[in-house]
Amino acid sequence: MITVRRSDIDKLGFDFEAEVENFRQAKLAHRYTTGEPAPAARHPLVEQAVVRVPPQEDGQPDEFASEYEIIEDLPTGDPEGPVDTPIVPPTLQ
Repeated sequence: MITVRRSDIDKLGFDFEAEVENFRQAKLAHRYTTGEPAPAARHPLVEQAVVRVPPQEDGQPDEFASEYEIIEDLPTGDPEGPVDTPIVPPTLQ
């Protein structure tokens, strides 16, 4: 399982959770194809969030699951996220 910070997800420019599910579905669909390249994820984090689950019974296809945890590292109550605070050097006296 991977851990991803909310602030990093917000920088990706796409819906991370939707992309993970789309990639998982593509991997599931690929189980029944022959001679086709495996689907590729849009981003390495998406690739890492989908894991292969070996079948419980012989002869059954692999399953794929999404396994990730999102750490909420943005301030609560601020829908815009953290505000960049300028660093002011100390004044000499």
